[in-house]
Amino acid sequence: MKDTNFKIRIHNKEESSEIQRVLFKLGYDWANKVKDVLYMIKSGLFFYIKNCEITYTADLGYFEKHRNKEVTFAKLKSKAFQTYLRKLMILKNLE
Repeated sequence: MKDTNFKIRIHNKEESSEIQRVLFKLGYDWANKVKDVLYMIKSGLFFYIKNCEITYTADLGYFEKHRNKEVTFAKLKSKAFQTYLRKLMILKNLE
């Protein structure tokens, strides 16, 4: 299965908050299973289909080099991409 882990660049606090809310709605949470908006000033977020977790980095260099496929905020908000993520999550949970 290709493209199952993603990263998204954070540009400001408002965008970070909205991105986190979208991911929570899709079933993601932080590694400690919390679904609170956190880490508002970090450079990027990573989200993983395998365990439905969100992680973060403040290191833009690490973000740039990380192998996860980058998606845009606009793409994350699109219904088509959200449907794709839900399907991936279902398939991953069947493994």
